[in-house]
Amino acid sequence: APINSAQDDFSWQALDTSAISVITSNRAGNDDLFWVRRIAPEIHFAITDQKTGKAVPEVAVIPLGMSEKPGPGTHFLQALNSCTTYQITAPGYREQTFEWCTYLSRPGEKLEQTIVLEPNPEVELVGVAFDQGTGLPLDGVKITLEAFCEEQSEQIITDLTGRFRFILEAGCCYRIRGKKDGFLTALEEQLCVSALSSDSLFRKKLYLQPIVFTGRNSPWNSIAVESGTYQDERTGFWTDALTGLPANGVYPDGRTYARGHLVDRGPQANTLMFAKGRSRPRVNEPIPFLLNIYYDLNQSSIRADAQSELQKLLRMLEENPRYRIEIGAHTDSRGGRRYNLKLSERRAEAVVQWLIRQGVPAYRLVAKGYGESRLANRCADGQKCAEWQHQMNRRTEFKVIGVQ
Repeated sequence: APINSAQDDFSWQALDTSAISVITSNRAGNDDLFWVRRIAPEIHFAITDQKTGKAVPEVAVIPLGMSEKPGPGTHFLQALNSCTTYQITAPGYREQTFEWCTYLSRPGEKLEQTIVLEPNPEVELVGVAFDQGTGLPLDGVKITLEAFCEEQSEQIITDLTGRFRFILEAGCCYRIRGKKDGFLTALEEQLCVSALSSDSLFRKKLYLQPIVFTGRNSPWNSIAVESGTYQDERTGFWTDALTGLPANGVYPDGRTYARGHLVDRGPQANTLMFAKGRSRPRVNEPIPFLLNIYYDLNQSSIRADAQSELQKLLRMLEENPRYRIEIGAHTDSRGGRRYNLKLSERRAEAVVQWLIRQGVPAYRLVAKGYGESRLANRCADGQKCAEWQHQMNRRTEFKVIGVQ
């Protein structure tokens, strides 16, 4: 009998062990009992773990291609003489699909189908947090791992060796963030683990930039930095002042390094510069950080090739919303002092205005032009220098000048 007639149909009573149900209706004139026979076969999915054989929790079984999606569950009715593909997913497991066709099914038949899910391979992330100034491991850093696939996060504090460790899920992407007082937040935008990845170990290094020069936390602690490298007093290795990694290759002063070892002093062994053009701070002063922003001769407009560097600066400001920064622009010694001062002011202001247009509040930004007053090397008026040495003085820097 149909169960949705024009009469008063009520008191549906389904029998769990049968395809027969009973309904009360007055369709024959008086209230009476009517038998209802279910025609559609029923399938029940039992989802188990491949390794343990136990039931998998938080399973989602979704019939694909249906115009009306049923609610979550593992029991489904399917029309006779039809085929449906079911998608089975669970957190921490590889996705599976199963196709069920009812061409040979009997009306009201019940079928139980066991689906075995394979756990995602365990992927380990092992990392080290470093002080960008010294290149040494940094303890006490709060490392946050954010999972995009589950909108969850984990946190851990680095130990004395700067190390941290997380277990990653295959098929998921992550963001890694490192925070510590006195340092700018370090951010690894995206780390994705393929669902089919055969890698079981990922290694990551996070470099945190110190904000204030203490006399010990930077390449300028007791030695002059020679064209962007310095010698670590603890290990004896030569280190790239900007990356904190062992120096490798030929540097602008002609020196050649191989994995932190000085192998050739080059033709300009006595030429001293500070950290590839970065200004040298005094103790307890903010550390200036070099921005790779270049300008056309005698121009202050932002060039297209500066966009990527400006985007990095913008992300830094978004990750450190409490900091106020100064944008400082510098010129080389060629040209008049007054002209160079005005030119550097315009260049600094151009960077500040770009950041304001991106939504950074103006009160967090200060533009400062230094002209040729803070040369990073010996290339003052009257000194003969190569073009790459003058370029080190034509630089733009930022430094933290306040905390809200």
